Amino acid sequence: MRFFVSAILSLYALHAVFQFGSARAQNQNDTVWPTKGWLTSAPEDQGMDSSETASLVAFGANHSFDSLLVVRHGRIVAEAYYAPYRADIPHEIHSCTKAVISTLVHFCLGAPLARAEAEIAIRLLFERFRSLRLDPQHPIEHKQVPVFNGLKALWVRAT
Repeated sequence: MRFFVSAILSLYALHAVFQFGSARAQNQNDTVWPTKGWLTSAPEDQGMDSSETASLVAFGANHSFDSLLVVRHGRIVAEAYYAPYRADIPHEIHSCTKAVISTLVHFCLGAPLARAEAEIAIRLLFERFRSLRLDPQHPIEHKQVPVFNGLKALWVRAT
């Protein structure tokens, strides 16, 4: 269970870090690290979406996280502690490197491959069954999990 939670946390953190679009850190002349304390920033100031960050914090609350820390461009953009944990309680990290590396491999290799396979499969389906059309009564539904992109439902109708 701990590995699952660690993997999910790593996925969310990577999602927050690798969001599409470029971002410039504010006050780039400031020394970001090492300092006596971390610099903080609003997510938008670092090219992130506050609503995505808030959904990550809520996910942590609903999935037994001990704590959550999101850093972008050397600045803390989100920090949360879930009872009974606090900032002054040390946390053990088990297999964090394995979870991060496997997540990176997924994003670097697996995700583009899965996307290409899905695009080919859907295109071939519509080419093979020419009477299929997207169902106008049902909009395309996307997954609601911030980390995983993809379709939840794709309704079609034979004409």
